[in-house]
Amino acid sequence: MTIHMTARFRVRPEVLQQALYAISDFVDHAQVHEPGTLTYDSFQEFGDPCAFLHVFSFADEAAEDAHRVSDAAGRFADVIDPLLDGGMEFTRWERFAGK
Repeated sequence: MTIHMTARFRVRPEVLQQALYAISDFVDHAQVHEPGTLTYDSFQEFGDPCAFLHVFSFADEAAEDAHRVSDAAGRFADVIDPLLDGGMEFTRWERFAGK
């Protein structure tokens, strides 16, 4: 069963460039090294460049677990957590309809 999730967060304006590098590295790692991660996209809000929405899908629970406990996820958390303006909100979704 495919697992769909989002992560929503905002970084402080003075650390935006640092956050962009960390996000790029993390997404690149997922694309290259995580075959069970079907999609991983990072969206930057048009009206607020410090706000981000990550949309990602995993092939199954094992792929989600592998992603969550990966060294790359740990490194990303170590870098991004101090840059956040508030927390990071994770939501799990069930696909209802789509193309």
